[in-house]
Amino acid sequence: MNDSAGIDELLPSVAAIADRDRRTEAIRILARKLGAEDLVVFVRDPAIERSLPAPGFPQTLPDARQWRTLVEGAVATGSSQGTIRSPHGGVSIAQAIGLPDGTVAVLIGGSAGNSPSLDQVKQLLPLLGALFRME
Repeated sequence: MNDSAGIDELLPSVAAIADRDRRTEAIRILARKLGAEDLVVFVRDPAIERSLPAPGFPQTLPDARQWRTLVEGAVATGSSQGTIRSPHGGVSIAQAIGLPDGTVAVLIGGSAGNSPSLDQVKQLLPLLGALFRME
């Protein structure tokens, strides 16, 4: 699949993320469908009023300051882009899409910075946020 995948084609990948045993694989599949190499989802922690990596994602990210700037920018403006250290190694371009509630999806590598699928991410983000907040 490619960046032209429709929302209907993406929903099975989102549903697969709910299965903790399949989460890592499902996340990578969704990322590729969205034109990226990887994906990290953040949700707001109400106790500290910050967006943190959702359950099942790496909880410690390299160069946390860059990640925080990227994520906070997306929460404030709906979108931010930058160069970050990937949780799996290397430096990559990242595109963050955020909601005012603190839910953020960060697409890493690939065509993340100029993918036409960013509108699809915006549509899927409330669903992803609800999924992880339930955990």
